[in-house]
Amino acid sequence: MLLLWFVVSGRTAAMVEGNITNQMIDAVESRASIINDYVASAEEYMTAFALGSEVRELLLAPEDAELLQKGQKYTEDFAAVKGIF
Repeated sequence: MLLLWFVVSGRTAAMVEGNITNQMIDAVESRASIINDYVASAEEYMTAFALGSEVRELLLAPEDAELLQKGQKYTEDFAAVKGIF
């Protein structure tokens, strides 16, 4: 009887451990997917933002006050449309 108890107890513990491990793996994979989607979305936004002529012109002449104003306006407009920044 004692041997049967050890066998059943050992198998039950192994099943519980396997179940918990699988749940933890699923949770980690789910969170990793959410993070990857967020990063991909942020990369798209930043790429779209950087394609603006205002950004390129400002990078070429960062001291130009007029370009700085245009860049600021572009950033505000972009943020209003995309809901970021």
